[in-house]
Amino acid sequence: ETLSSMKAEIEKSWKMVDTAYKKEQQAKEKIHSLQEEIARLTDLVEQGSGLSQGQEYNIRDLLKLKEEVTKERDQLLSEVVKLRQSLTEATEQQQDTERVKTEAEQSIMQLQQEIQLHQNEASREARKKDKMEKELKNLLAEMDNKQGEIKNLQQLIQKNKEEQLKMEQHL
Repeated sequence: ETLSSMKAEIEKSWKMVDTAYKKEQQAKEKIHSLQEEIARLTDLVEQGSGLSQGQEYNIRDLLKLKEEVTKERDQLLSEVVKLRQSLTEATEQQQDTERVKTEAEQSIMQLQQEIQLHQNEASREARKKDKMEKELKNLLAEMDNKQGEIKNLQQLIQKNKEEQLKMEQHL
């Protein structure tokens, strides 16, 4: 479960990184196009220094546009900085998650080794128990046989004593 949640976290982090990277690329493209527009407008302003009043209004509009574009560029630059910070944080989070995942995997491997050792020991103990139970069965069976032999011998001794008595009486 821990591994699954960590994998999900890593995937989430990568998605965040990809999103941040795409936003950064878009912002860079926007900045580049705005810089080209500013350069073009600056060239136009420099070329049109001796222009008529209608063109002067156009120049004012262009200067106003340049100001707006500069503000937008500054905003986009600050957004790029934020995205880079976000990317750095996401990368750090991913590294932390991967480190935790590695530690968890090592812990799992260690626990599996311990479980294997316990299973091996339990298996040895079970074999030892089975062996001892067989020995006990064999010894009990042997004891029963010996008791039967003892009984037979006692009966034989008793019979021999009786015969001996009969013989003595007969004699």
